[in-house]
Formats: sequence, C-alpha cells, structure tokens
Amino acid sequence: MTRARLGWVLLPDDQTTEGDVARLAPSGVQSSFARVAMDPDVNVDNLRGTRAHLAAAAAELHATDTPNVICFACTSASIVIGPEVVASELQSGAPACRVISVADAVVAALASLDVRRLAIGTPYVPEIDRIEAGFLAAFGVQVVALRGLGLHTDPEIRAVTLDEIIALAESVDRPDADAVFLSCTGLRAAEVIVELEDRLGKPVITSNQAALWHALRLAGCDDTIPGAGVLLQS
Repeated sequence: MTRARLGWVLLPDDQTTEGDVARLAPSGVQSSFARVAMDPDVNVDNLRGTRAHLAAAAAELHATDTPNVICFACTSASIVIGPEVVASELQSGAPACRVISVADAVVAALASLDVRRLAIGTPYVPEIDRIEAGFLAAFGVQVVALRGLGLHTDPEIRAVTLDEIIALAESVDRPDADAVFLSCTGLRAAEVIVELEDRLGKPVITSNQAALWHALRLAGCDDTIPGAGVLLQS
C-alpha cells in the first residue's frame, strides 16, 4: 500500500540522493526523481542558474506521479537562490503539491532538535560556505566552526570516502556545538550518521537525512527509522 509519494529534483551529476532515499525511506513511501540542468562546476553562478529549470522539473514530477511533497534536493543551490524563491518556482510547475527545499529541511531539523550552536562540514568552496553560514545565522543559529573541502564538482564530492567524511566531522566538532551538520546532498554523509553520533555524543544532521525527514513529516508519515540518527527518531 502506498502511503506517500515523494518527488525529488536533483542536480544532473548527483549520484547520492537516490541511494540515500531508497535505503532510508520506510515501506509504503514511493519516490520519483527529476533533474535540472547545471554546468559541472559547483559555484554560486551555476547554482543560481538552476532556478530557471525548477518549474519544468516539478512539472515533470507532477505529470507522472503527483507527489504529496516535492523537494529540491540541493543544499547549496536552495540557499543561494533562497528557499522562498525555490518554493515559488516549484509550485508554479506543480500547483497540487507541497514543495520544499533542503534549505527548508535543514532549518526545520535544527529547530526540531533545538540546535542553537552548530559546527558545519561541507565539500564546498569558501564563497558557498560563507553564504551558508549567513543563511543559518538569519535563523538564529550560531556557527561555531566551519570547514569546507574546496571541491568543485559532484563527482569529486561523491568520491569523498566515508573515512574522510568522519574525519571532516571530527575536525569541525567543538564542545560547545549542539550538533554537527554535514552539508551537501552529494556527500555520502548519511551512511555514517550513527557512527558519528556515537563518536561525538551529539546529533549529526546531513542534507539527505534532513530532507527525507522533513518530506516524510509533511506527507503525514511519522515513522522512526533505525540507523538514520536521532533526527529520524523524532
């Protein structure tokens, strides 16, 4: 029995989100995927340019499955464009669907866990890191540590090993951080959430985990999901 249908709008070279959603989504939740065009270099101008393709991608999902919720699954692009603008573009293509972005999901996840002080690890270049820190500060989140890997393409981001992701999280963690956020839907961070929470003794939030949690809750699914961190137990 289908309990919910989720639609995901992905970047062209994102090879991580589909696997995370398939692995973590509970039974009875179906997902469909569409992609937007973007030049390979993950920079501010190219991320901003995805705005022009969001409505068409949402319309593609709307025409096939009419999801309960459609999510633009790119953290950096949704922050650079702005979640309100992203929502407007998605809604124009899928008027019958709830629409969100990873930016919305991360803000909701931090609020749910009452995170006020945050350590962040990203694969991004410094300009994107600065924009992300400013975006979260506008929601009252103090970024106490931030480190980016300076990577430029989704294949490079996908190639970051699980050991390197663990090392990134440990390098940014601070005693005064309420949680650690590993940003980017292309990063395989969701695979090591439980190990990191055990090591660090605090919540670890990843982009795909937060997006799935938020989409499920908006679709009326309150399942707790083992092996996905404390957020998906809430």
